Amino acid sequence: MPIDLKKVADASRNELLEQVLPWWFQFGVDSEYGGVLSMLSESGARLGTDKFVWSQARWLWVLSAAYNRLTPEPHFSEAAEHTAQFLLRHGRNQDGKWFYRLTREGDPVEGPISVFALLRRLRAERVLSTVRRSGSVRSCGFHLREDLCTSGGPGLH
Repeated sequence: MPIDLKKVADASRNELLEQVLPWWFQFGVDSEYGGVLSMLSESGARLGTDKFVWSQARWLWVLSAAYNRLTPEPHFSEAAEHTAQFLLRHGRNQDGKWFYRLTREGDPVEGPISVFALLRRLRAERVLSTVRRSGSVRSCGFHLREDLCTSGGPGLH
């Protein structure tokens, strides 16, 4: 029996929009400081409040992709903007390298150690820039060439 790809796509879309994203908006979105709290149990209980930069960037990408590809819901765009602003305010050190982990408020916990944090953030920024054409995200100084060409590579010392 052949797989009905339309059924699979419709079921996946419905699961994402009706179950997964509402769960994250209920338990994960940090409306106080921006970004998303990702150290949660299956029931939504907080297991910690630190924020990994890569998970902030992933959340930004998910919201932006949902807005662009599934449905242009204003709360997707607003949460994406808040996450982008959290990353802009707190995500980098003085040398422009991406931190690995921050406190809920955005203070550094672990310094730049991962190229994956950088790459996920750059991908999220690219997707978000198509959500909002205001130029705010595009002009924030995320330059792939600059990050990858700095001595020691992106976030590596």
